[in-house]
Amino acid sequence: MQNLLTIIDVNINRSVEGLRVCEDLIRFIYRVTHIVTSLKEIRHEIVTISSFFEKAKLLNSRDVELDLNKFIDSENEKKRDNPQEIFFANIHRAIEAVRSLEEVSKVFDSKIAIKFQTIRFKLYSIEKNGYSFMAKKDFLKYFNKSIYAILDSGFVKNNQYISTAKEFIRAGVSIIQLRMKNSKTSEILQVAKEVSKLCKSEGVLFIVNDFPEIAILSNADGVHIGQDDIPILELRKILPADMIIGLSTHSLEQAKDCIKFNPDYIAIGPIFGTSSKDGTKMNAVDKSILQIKDESEKPIVAIGGINEENIASLYELGVDSCAIISSLYKNENYYENCKSFDKLSFKYK
Repeated sequence: MQNLLTIIDVNINRSVEGLRVCEDLIRFIYRVTHIVTSLKEIRHEIVTISSFFEKAKLLNSRDVELDLNKFIDSENEKKRDNPQEIFFANIHRAIEAVRSLEEVSKVFDSKIAIKFQTIRFKLYSIEKNGYSFMAKKDFLKYFNKSIYAILDSGFVKNNQYISTAKEFIRAGVSIIQLRMKNSKTSEILQVAKEVSKLCKSEGVLFIVNDFPEIAILSNADGVHIGQDDIPILELRKILPADMIIGLSTHSLEQAKDCIKFNPDYIAIGPIFGTSSKDGTKMNAVDKSILQIKDESEKPIVAIGGINEENIASLYELGVDSCAIISSLYKNENYYENCKSFDKLSFKYK
């Protein structure tokens, strides 16, 4: 029994320590309150359940000096490259420790074992949710005073999506959205897969416009939807947990209303008066829409009529990223056009 109590003691410490590391990461780096709360509650729950075992007996079973493996770490345990790796390692440490507690406690009391089992399944969910939140948070760094290039079928010639995307990437864009209005879904999927692969290899965020199923099948980083598309709450049910969602808004009321649906970024536009490819005139939205910056920490993406003369004014007003269409395609000088915008944006990073 003494050795079993040693296992109990070790794994109580492992689980609580691992959870505390995860809690600190989520609290101070990612600031996701509900995950912090869940981690804290589970940590306290483990301590409460463990009170079944007498503290004095647990301490007496502890023998640090005779534990010959206490300082032995595998090579991959000696280094962490980023907060996600720290979270992943420590949430797994906690899960494995709780599994051990579950098994060994069966010798003492089956009811205690069931309680540890319940905690283990809670941790599986937190692992999934926490990791996806961190991945999303890292995606959002791409919106820092960046050029959001729209790869639009109204301007891109057939069979030139990849070559055009390469020019945008070479010029320094951070985000590319594929928008293929009035195209067959089979064609959109094929292009999306190719552009997605390119963006992944170059470290550029890839967004699909309008088609969540194509975003999923092409392994895109996100999907962009409009006011009349599938509601965000429904999209969350089918999209991978780490896939970001952008929502178009056209008034301050719409922007405020969308906050409760928790999009990952908010697009506003047309921010300046502009014309569509077919010549349809679109009036600028009221600039009061930018008040949304005071009510939401989500990245704000401006779109519509943005050119080299007015882009600076948007950054000065607090816009995070500028989505550009027609100005990128002038005279088919894709690289030069995009590079000039990238230089202007760089001044505000």
